[in-house]
Order: sequence, then C-alpha cells, then structure tokens
Amino acid sequence: MGWEIRGADGRKIMLKLMGALFLIAGCAGFGWCACMEMDGRIGQLHTLVRAFAMLEREVGGSMATLPEGMERVGQKLEGSLGTCFQRIGSIVRAGQEDFSGATFEETWQKEILDYLKDTCLKKKDRQMLLSFPDYTGFLDGQMQLLNLKQFGREMECAEEKAVQEAENRKKAVLSLSVTCGFLAVVVLL
Repeated sequence: MGWEIRGADGRKIMLKLMGALFLIAGCAGFGWCACMEMDGRIGQLHTLVRAFAMLEREVGGSMATLPEGMERVGQKLEGSLGTCFQRIGSIVRAGQEDFSGATFEETWQKEILDYLKDTCLKKKDRQMLLSFPDYTGFLDGQMQLLNLKQFGREMECAEEKAVQEAENRKKAVLSLSVTCGFLAVVVLL
C-alpha cells in the first residue's frame, strides 16, 4: 500500500505518536487527580458535617457531656475521624476524672492537627475546624447546644460552597489539562 512507512522513519513516527498519546494522557490524568482531590475534600467535609450533627444529638438528646458525646460519636464513625473523636473524648474525660488538667481546647488542638495531616481540606476548612473549641465551654447546656448547632451550620455552608466550587471547576480543570496536553504535543512535534 502507498501509505505504509517502513524502516527507521516508520519507527520514529510511531514513537512520536506514542509519546504524544502518553503526554495527552498524562495531562488528562493530572486534571483527573485534581478533580479527585476536590471530591475528596467534599467527602471529608460531609463526614465532618455528619459527625457534628451526631455530636449535637448526643449533647442535646442524651444530655451527654461534650467529652462523652465525642467518644460516642467516635465509636459510630469509621476511619481516622472516629479515632480522633474517641481519643479526644477519652483524654478529656480522663483529665476530668483525675484532675490532671487535660483541657478540651488543648486536646482538640493536638488531636485534630494529627487528623488534618491526612486530609484534602483547604486552609479555611482547617481553620474553621481548629476554631471548634471557641464554640464550647459554656456551663449552660442550652447555650452550648446552640453553639454546636451554629458550628454545624457553618460546616454545612462550607460543604455546600465546596460542592458549588467543585462543580464550577471540574469541567474547566479537565478541559484545560487536556488542552495543555495537545498544546504540548504541537509544540514538541
């Protein structure tokens, strides 16, 4: 046939074609990974919203103290967040029982920072989570419950904002990454 290219020229063209395909696939993969990170953030925010709603029910419904509620919620949650909540609750309860002075704020800061190391949360999400002790510490149970509800609403707003942000950015990120792949192929060939 007239369109067949044999020999060294054929191999060069095939190598260039394979390189071009790998370059485009790599750029598309990069965009896909960025989208997966957005989805991961949304999933983690959803879990946090669920956890604080459960904590609100524990403190409001069963009249548990905050450390007891943290332990109970931690037992119901799976993964590192559940472990984190359990540890916070048990450390604070132990500190209250033997008067060793392990405060909720100190324990929260230390344990939640360990949890945050393995998350996709953005800086503003992390700051909001670190500020949770500011919503606690009220002796009046109703006031504490109102503040837990407020914090839960703020977490829900952060999740909704992340969902909207991801919807707007996903198509753009994927399109841009594939386009960059094609542009790189054109430049390099």
